[in-house]
Amino acid sequence: MSVDVTKDFTVKVEKVTGKPKAKIVDAFAWLPGKPGVPIKSAKPGSKINITVTVCNVGDAEGKLFALVMDKDTTVIVCPEQTSPNPVKPGCRDQVSFVWKNLTMPSHDWHLEARAGHIEEEYTLQYRTPPYGLRP
Repeated sequence: MSVDVTKDFTVKVEKVTGKPKAKIVDAFAWLPGKPGVPIKSAKPGSKINITVTVCNVGDAEGKLFALVMDKDTTVIVCPEQTSPNPVKPGCRDQVSFVWKNLTMPSHDWHLEARAGHIEEEYTLQYRTPPYGLRP
């Protein structure tokens, strides 16, 4: 018995359920010591905190993330944070991401909160049976 040829191939697992999808419920800046009280302005050099709250409006549970970017410079002011656990669909379960002790620049800060979901992809590999085998 001899093997003449083999062939490897990959099969990706498709999720038959839907996908999670993030929605920003709220995003605001606040002063340290005054949580939950949004501010519209701050003195240059003062410390501020930022909160972004998201929920899952998709049709499957999954991890969500958020970040905050300066719209004028495209610099990421608040690096991406990801929910530690999958979030169930529906806005009853909300996740708040908090960034603390940011220094207010000496100009207006035009910020943009961004949120999304984490795509998980699995790959299975099977080795095909050798061709040309004879009993």
